[in-house]
Amino acid sequence: IRKERFNIKYYVGCEDTIAQYIIEQCGLTDFSSDEILTALGLFEIVGLTMQNGAKAFFTEVAFMQQSCVPNTYYTINTDGSILLKASVDIKKGEKLTRCFADVMLCNQFRRKDLEKEYFVNCNCDRCNDGTEFGTFYGGLKAPEFGDLIFTPRNPRIEYSPWVCAEASGVELDGEKCSKEMDLLRRKCENGIAETQGNPSTIDFILNNPGEWDVLPRTGQVMMDVKKHLVQAYGNSYGNTYDILDNKKIHTKIEICHELLTLYSKFHPGYNYNAAMLHYEAANSICGLVAKGDNSLLQSGVDHCETCVKMCQDELPGSMYDQLSQFMLGLL
Repeated sequence: IRKERFNIKYYVGCEDTIAQYIIEQCGLTDFSSDEILTALGLFEIVGLTMQNGAKAFFTEVAFMQQSCVPNTYYTINTDGSILLKASVDIKKGEKLTRCFADVMLCNQFRRKDLEKEYFVNCNCDRCNDGTEFGTFYGGLKAPEFGDLIFTPRNPRIEYSPWVCAEASGVELDGEKCSKEMDLLRRKCENGIAETQGNPSTIDFILNNPGEWDVLPRTGQVMMDVKKHLVQAYGNSYGNTYDILDNKKIHTKIEICHELLTLYSKFHPGYNYNAAMLHYEAANSICGLVAKGDNSLLQSGVDHCETCVKMCQDELPGSMYDQLSQFMLGLL
């Protein structure tokens, strides 16, 4: 596919140079250039990035099935080993799955990444559901139809008509809707980047009317904006907890809960991204407690305990082992 699409097997101008270096400098003279370039292609597609920035090929995961609702999660340790865990209970004989792309991209953007980077036309349940399990994560509001949310009828077909179950017989132009969402996504990203993630800019997008009003509040584009707000608010407990007022800390916790709700649909059970959100929420609740607000104390305990479970059996001293120890300290 790469050869047909780009008239190359690897990167422009690199094929001869890389193959020549591996054969002549590394001494792998028993392999042809085609074999070497095929191996490089495999690393590009199914290789996993290690903590030192290199890529490694792990046979344990190389043949795992792609799914946009994966049932596993993994980390690569500093010693080069891989730790693969089950996100949910997996029945005997059931396929192990992982998502090559970011599960927190909606159908429109995630499927483009899968096709462009991995040549995958995914056929999982999520890719066949325009509403993405009732979340309407990749939808748009239609003001002319009372702000009902429309989504692609068939996400696996580019520019498929956009429909809504509550507006029987109505079809919106799929190409127009797709391009509008892509444009709004880029405008939001550019606006935040131009102001270097200034909280006031993000607050303005979230709390003031504008062309972004057609975006569902828990759709991908607005959730991306909210994630920027969480980053802009920073650490709620420690050196900065006294800078954020309680309202902003509560807002940060609410965003964490919204994201966790979405993860429960797109990557059910345990996963490291959810663990980090539990950490953010627990840390923020500690900030509230330090300021005399105990209203979410039990929720903070629950976040800590869940994060610890997600990070169990880690290599001693690894990042997620340290996260687990930190959360135990908060308890």
